[in-house]
Amino acid sequence: MSNVETAAPWTVDLAAPRPSGRWTAAYRNAPIAEWIAATTPFSVPVTNPEALRAYYAGVFSLLPLVGPLLAGGALTWGSLGLRAARRGDGGGAHAGAAIVLGALSLAAHAAATVWLALF
Repeated sequence: MSNVETAAPWTVDLAAPRPSGRWTAAYRNAPIAEWIAATTPFSVPVTNPEALRAYYAGVFSLLPLVGPLLAGGALTWGSLGLRAARRGDGGGAHAGAAIVLGALSLAAHAAATVWLALF
């Protein structure tokens, strides 16, 4: 019987290798975050919460009414996420995508506001 079959469903296997890079203070000793980072090191930046927060804000900034607020958050958190990514925390692609989405969303909302004001 393998280890997976005997383990409880909520236990975490920490035997997986850790990805290279620095850990932020909030996630340094968190076993669940360490397991997520070890099993999916290139898809979700769990060691860079600013980049992840910025990415979601950038995606949801495309929604009407709340878009400009979320676009501002995407730009702010994206710049913080890029700074953390340069320190080695990962998540640079998410932070960069958030900055692009936030800027495009702000431009689109400004254009829509001007268009609605004129017509």
